[in-house]
Amino acid sequence: MFASLRSRLALTYLLVIGIVLGMALFVLFVVVRNIPLRNAGVRLQELTRLIAPAIDFTGAPLPRQAEALGLLAEQFEIRILIVGRMGSVLYDSGAGIQPVFNRIPLMGMQGSGPGRGPGPGPAENLRDADGGWWLYAVRTLEDGNHLVLAAPRPGFQWLPAFGDALLPPLLWASGFAVLLAVLVAGLTARSVSGPLGRMAAAARRIPAGEYTPIAEDGPEEVRDLARAFNEMVVQVRSGQQSQRDFVANVSHELKTPLTAIQGFSQAISDGTARSPEEVDRAARVIREEAGRMQDLVTGLLELARLEGGGEEPVREPVDLAALLASAIEKLSPQIEAAGVRAALSTDANPPVSGDPDRLFRVFANLLENAIRAAPAGSEVAVRLAADPGWAVVSVADTGPGIPPGEDERIFERFYQLDKSRARGGGQGFGLGLAIAREIVEGHGGVIEVESEVGRGSVFTVKIPSPP
Repeated sequence: MFASLRSRLALTYLLVIGIVLGMALFVLFVVVRNIPLRNAGVRLQELTRLIAPAIDFTGAPLPRQAEALGLLAEQFEIRILIVGRMGSVLYDSGAGIQPVFNRIPLMGMQGSGPGRGPGPGPAENLRDADGGWWLYAVRTLEDGNHLVLAAPRPGFQWLPAFGDALLPPLLWASGFAVLLAVLVAGLTARSVSGPLGRMAAAARRIPAGEYTPIAEDGPEEVRDLARAFNEMVVQVRSGQQSQRDFVANVSHELKTPLTAIQGFSQAISDGTARSPEEVDRAARVIREEAGRMQDLVTGLLELARLEGGGEEPVREPVDLAALLASAIEKLSPQIEAAGVRAALSTDANPPVSGDPDRLFRVFANLLENAIRAAPAGSEVAVRLAADPGWAVVSVADTGPGIPPGEDERIFERFYQLDKSRARGGGQGFGLGLAIAREIVEGHGGVIEVESEVGRGSVFTVKIPSPP
């Protein structure tokens, strides 16, 4: 019954209004209950102020004064008492008619001087000999005695008071509050459930390939959720597109070596390659293409391990200067074959903790790409420097550079600047920079590129270096 958000919000508002009305009713009960008591007490206080100046009891009450006090008590429907300093009753207009007061509790209640001080508050209680409750007020007289006016404590007729005066407006207010609660709950639920419903509908369309962003409206929390949903949609769409690109790229990369292997193996099996030289050439091509396939699979497996994050890199001190010198030495045959020079400058050798084998692969890949891009007779500059908190390695070449807009895409899997995907000149599979970025980010670092067409490129690797 209350499974929907709209019904739950309506029930919540009704409960809140019920609680508020209950508390208001309780406060009203307390306030209304005290009104007759307060009014009676104030009346007694005012009468003590009016009667006290006319009383002069210096001992036993005078008959004339007693008669006057009796008339006043009858007229105002009160009980008048004159109480001595020690609390003994000197005069009681209700003596013989109403239950007696054994003793009047004056201690600490009279004023600070003759004729001054209201005594107790307007709702002080006093109990008579039969257990009945009275309201009373005390005032100190000029002769040191005390004037006490008492009246039976007024009761309160709850049913007539509430039924005649309070129940109708309470019912009207409750009905209006319920209607207002339903209206507010409906509007609030609509502002919340509307975006959530659209979000659910958009999520159900994702498996069908529909990636529809939703409007980011509603309360702040719902807007945040909608924003996160839209970001998720973009990531899912990008992930599926990457998956399709990945399948297409792998298929393309495997097609050429498989075709070559199939063709040359067929040539050997059907006798087309007859001479030893032809058979040796066919076997060499098959071996080379199989090796290329193995390199592709190895690169893909390594990239998958790095992206999965399941394998923690080795953490040990790394001498970056020695690592860069070793990479240049290992690639010296390619450097000589390309007719370029490789220069290493070390402005500093900041301490770094990481996996030396993986970092070596990063710098070897950057150096190999720079050698391939650099024109003959030019120089590939490798520089090691320190920045606060970082070790900075840059590899610069003076090659053709990277076209605008492609400097970020070169870190994608299988992305190559050579659109023809020609394999001449040691062209790779487009996995090297993707693997390099995963390795660097796995060390907490960043890899960046700055390039200008016709002037070359500079790849910069920053690895955290403790101070």
